[in-house]
Amino acid sequence: MSDVDDVQASVRLNNLELILTTFEQQKELAAMLEVEPSYLSRIKNKNVKFSRGKAAEIESALGLPYRWMEQVNAVLPAFRSRGDSGAVREPETSYEEQVLLTAYRGLPEQVRKALNVLIANLSHQKKGLDPWMTS
Repeated sequence: MSDVDDVQASVRLNNLELILTTFEQQKELAAMLEVEPSYLSRIKNKNVKFSRGKAAEIESALGLPYRWMEQVNAVLPAFRSRGDSGAVREPETSYEEQVLLTAYRGLPEQVRKALNVLIANLSHQKKGLDPWMTS
C-alpha cells in the first residue's frame, strides 16, 4: 500500500469513528449497512482493508455527500437514520444544528452544564419570565 493509500484509509477511518459517535451502539450502524458489527470492528482495528467501495456504501446508506468519507471532516452533516419501524427517515436537523450539536458533544461535562443553565435562562427570558427565579 502506498503512502497516499495509507492516508486515505486513515481519513476514512477517522470519518467512520465520527459517524460512530452518533450511534449508541456500533450494531445500529452495522444494521443500517447490512453488515455484522464485527466487520466494523475489523475495519476499526485495521484487520480488513477500508476500501473506497465500502466508504461509498456507507455514504449511500447514510445519505452523505459523494466522497465525504475521503475528506478530512470535523463535523458530521445530518444523515438518514432508521426509525423504530426500521424505515429510513431523513434528518430532522439542519447542517448548522448538526455542527452545533457535534461541537457541544465535544465539550467537557462541566461546560455543557453551564451552557444548559444559560440556555434555560434565555428560554425563560424569551417567555417573559425572570430567568433567575426557580419554581
